[in-house]
Amino acid sequence: MLVTIIGRMAGESSDAAQGFSDVSADMYYAPYIAWAADNGIVAGFEDGAFRPNESVTREQAAKIIKAYYDYKGEGPVGAWA
Repeated sequence: MLVTIIGRMAGESSDAAQGFSDVSADMYYAPYIAWAADNGIVAGFEDGAFRPNESVTREQAAKIIKAYYDYKGEGPVGAWA
């Protein structure tokens, strides 16, 4: 869900095949996961899975948000700056 929210906020998605073994192309979140993977925002797990139904840890969320800021070429604002 986090990747879907970020992708929708940014107005981004992808038609590219993302290659995660547990993400079916017909899932509503598949284009956002593909976009995030194509742009280095997410990488999935070593076993080739994305695990879209698992909870996101704080560490994972922070890494995804930082990677998104890096993708946009912007730094976080406010208290994080």
